[in-house]
Amino acid sequence: MPMNFAQRNVNYLSDSLGKNLELATVQRGWELYRKQAAISLQQLGSLLKARVRDDNLYEIALDSDFFEISSCTCQKKRNCEHMAAAFFLLLELQGVRPESFLQMCQSKASRSSETKPAEKSAEKPAEKPAAAAPTKSNPPQPTPKPIRAGNIPKSTDSADSWLQYFEAKAGKSFTVLHMPLGNIVNNAKEKLIHLADGWPDELQKIYLFFFYLFIVHKTEQHFQSPRSKANPYSFFNHQHSEIATNYLEKCIEVAQELRAGNAGDVYPEHYKSMIRFLEQHAFPIDRTPVDWLGLYRLLWGGILYRPEWAKREQLRLHQALEVKDLHPKRRDFTICAIAHFDFMVNEDKHAIARLDKIQYAREPESYYIYVRTRLYRKEWDKLLLWMRWLVPGLKHVAPSELLDFMEYWREAADQQDDAQWQAWADIMISLFPQSYPYYANYLSEQESLREWVDLALYCGHSPLDLYRDDLREVEKEDLHLLLPLYTQAAERYIMQKNRSSYRMAVKMMSSLQAIYKRLKKLDQWQAYYRHIVNQYSRFRAFQEELAKGKWIS
Repeated sequence: MPMNFAQRNVNYLSDSLGKNLELATVQRGWELYRKQAAISLQQLGSLLKARVRDDNLYEIALDSDFFEISSCTCQKKRNCEHMAAAFFLLLELQGVRPESFLQMCQSKASRSSETKPAEKSAEKPAEKPAAAAPTKSNPPQPTPKPIRAGNIPKSTDSADSWLQYFEAKAGKSFTVLHMPLGNIVNNAKEKLIHLADGWPDELQKIYLFFFYLFIVHKTEQHFQSPRSKANPYSFFNHQHSEIATNYLEKCIEVAQELRAGNAGDVYPEHYKSMIRFLEQHAFPIDRTPVDWLGLYRLLWGGILYRPEWAKREQLRLHQALEVKDLHPKRRDFTICAIAHFDFMVNEDKHAIARLDKIQYAREPESYYIYVRTRLYRKEWDKLLLWMRWLVPGLKHVAPSELLDFMEYWREAADQQDDAQWQAWADIMISLFPQSYPYYANYLSEQESLREWVDLALYCGHSPLDLYRDDLREVEKEDLHLLLPLYTQAAERYIMQKNRSSYRMAVKMMSSLQAIYKRLKKLDQWQAYYRHIVNQYSRFRAFQEELAKGKWIS
């Protein structure tokens, strides 16, 4: 059945996929389509949801307004053969020959291969033949020369000059609010990202880092435009978060690659430009889609860390705190930055003492970096400090937001001995009731069944609320453990004082009778039954429900 999808959306997806997918990827997508691996396609406004069966079943989202946030659940996450296969299926459902897109991509690749040698020969005079890859024995000039806005960036230019060029060539387009942000970013990418091709490998990475940083910053400015501020909850703003997060992740990936080399020794001035950029932009006071604090921590904990640079940065931060009218948000971010330097020299107590003073930036997820680091290093005492500090901020979040914290807790708890166990158990108990399902599951897997029953009693859970498999395990371990569980549940139902709850109470009592019978303790059952009848003799409806069970003569 044909799909009623606007032609402009189809054209936009065709153009975006053609620009972002390599020919080999499109060809693999074509093969998947021919094998009928694209098994479903659903339209949700301008969004297409598809499923493609390859080695696994993958979920694809193609956004025909903002292609930048399209995604796939495969390892590539985006710009993959599964997206191509889904698009071929879309063309089929639109009544268009799917192979037309493949032919377009083949034609484009053919033209590109024909013009590439000419382009290279035209660009070659712009580079000085003597500009070999810098090494420690042949370092670049200490102060790279600036460039005018019209000149194409060179490998000998400063990072600040690259940023000036980016601004001159693409900055103005970010002020055009009627154009989708994804299109603006793609246009900037097409103009600027390949200008470092042929440069030394490490320098290419630094160039890419600054380009991604530029996109992140301009996305933030676009987000803070009057249109965004007028409607802070619109879908329009959702795109800013997606794009900013995507390019921030690219920054982090490049920074991690640079950390493995010695680029900081070869290109120190470019690294100093990173420091200056962070000084200017990392601590905003306006609402932003950018996790500047996360990037700041990663860079100063990695490629920027030099003892002399770190000392100078800490001095700058402490001087900033002395400013009389410092904005409260900027003050908090500055404190967080100082605390990060405390953490890096293993002064966790000092870091936590500083963080106790902040009012903003208290989202627990922002500090998981410290939990992960101490967990990885098996520094249990310091890890315990951070987890205890995080507890107050986690008490009122949704259970789904506890998942990462619970995984860290579980991994740490598995490695604790009996002497340390109570301190870790206290963390979970202090997070009740949100932590109950995680803690109960952990106790069950550890076969700590008495503690599991105690936990259910503490939380007032009925056996009907618990997993049957867990109840069976308790039953196998010690049938006596079920007695208080059913007894408490029966009396809780009675005290709700309504007919349906009385029926549930009778059901609990029936189960209790069966347990006592299996334990060969029917005399105790009789004593308990008489106690219940006498205790609640004035509960007429309850007595009627008991009579239906023929327990009362």
